[in-house]
Amino acid sequence: MSISVYRKRSCQILKGNYAEAFAVVLACILVYAAFKTADVLTALFLSFSGIFSAEDIMFSPGLPAFLIKTLRFLLCFAAMTPLITGTVWWFSQTAAGEDNRSILKLYTGFRLNLRSAVLYGMMWTASFLTAVPVFLSWYGGYRLLLLSQNSGEPELLIFAAFQLFMLGLLMVFFSLLNAAGMSAAPFIFIKRPGDNPLRAFFCSYRVMRGRKLRLIKLMLSYLPVMLGIVTIPFVLPKAFMALAVYADCAAKEEGVFEKD
Repeated sequence: MSISVYRKRSCQILKGNYAEAFAVVLACILVYAAFKTADVLTALFLSFSGIFSAEDIMFSPGLPAFLIKTLRFLLCFAAMTPLITGTVWWFSQTAAGEDNRSILKLYTGFRLNLRSAVLYGMMWTASFLTAVPVFLSWYGGYRLLLLSQNSGEPELLIFAAFQLFMLGLLMVFFSLLNAAGMSAAPFIFIKRPGDNPLRAFFCSYRVMRGRKLRLIKLMLSYLPVMLGIVTIPFVLPKAFMALAVYADCAAKEEGVFEKD
């Protein structure tokens, strides 16, 4: 199916369900925003109390700062996991035309959310590993540009910096391909939550083989509307429903849900 077909189908599914979709997505946004706000307030408190400076908290490589940042991340991850799981389940059920009224069970199911956390952890790790080359390429290019200012022959350094920046852009493309490849994992897992999360993770790459570029185009088609920032919470339900429909169609075409 074309991108326009997926967009049209997602809009049709959201008719009569948009308010619920908006509430589910908004819950994730508000909780995440609350943790980011708490990060800022914590940094301000520690800075004004003289325990740490704001720079130490955000950028220091020392052990105390590392422990604080790790604790913040784990608390946010623990709070967001059931919300993300519930969101994935609601959109997956709605996209398939199935019952979507038991979302509170997803928010409170400890074993399910523990297994979901394993899957999200693998996805986060894969995303981080593909982002590292991007950072190294652009940081290396930035350092070369700084060196070129004090060099007798800056042309070579500027050329090398340009090559590193272009390499970083190429790595961004591969990062997007990787993200598209594992994007179906939560939807595959939520259909069979008793399965090994590792199976859903690798199954997603198989399901999305040959479908990643179209998914990237589909998601990017929602980007212009979200450039207004304030429109993001209103557009995300449509984008997430399009992703759910895309993942559901791809998984069914590959016969994932029919296999033992």
